Amino acid sequence: MSYSHSTTTNNMAEYCGLLHGLRYAHDHQYLPLHVVEDSSMIIWQQTLHVPSKKTRLALLYHKTKCYANAMRISSWAHHFGAYNKMADMAANHAMDRVMPSQYPLPTTRAEGDKIQQYMENDVGHWFNMEHGQQRASCLDKHAATDNMRNFLISRFGETPAAPNNLRDEVATVT
Repeated sequence: MSYSHSTTTNNMAEYCGLLHGLRYAHDHQYLPLHVVEDSSMIIWQQTLHVPSKKTRLALLYHKTKCYANAMRISSWAHHFGAYNKMADMAANHAMDRVMPSQYPLPTTRAEGDKIQQYMENDVGHWFNMEHGQQRASCLDKHAATDNMRNFLISRFGETPAAPNNLRDEVATVT
């Protein structure tokens, strides 16, 4: 699926992002896994096992559900879009471009620089949130930060500068 195709909807792009993330976590055995998604619809469908009525979304639902069922997913959490600017900007960039693009972080390109700026705030906010569940231990937070860094390396080619700072800040969160 091309994110820039005229028939690609936001929900399709969200499901594809989830599918890619689950596939990556499965292949690299990042277990247990906490899934954080800014689409409350996808969380609702995945947690209540309700596929979409739209054929293309139902297919993506079933693909993601296969990965989710094969993994130990500890939680599904909704992350409001206001605190998900990094992922939104990267997704919008992918959908708006006609050609695929990748660039290493840190970068001087405007899109990459903005994504990098949002990353620490967005991930840090999630660590500070209480989702009605017990907060993760510092060890879990370090693992999550490392997982985020590894994912970004796989997607963008280099280690972003922000996660190193984030790790120090996350360790102080109580």
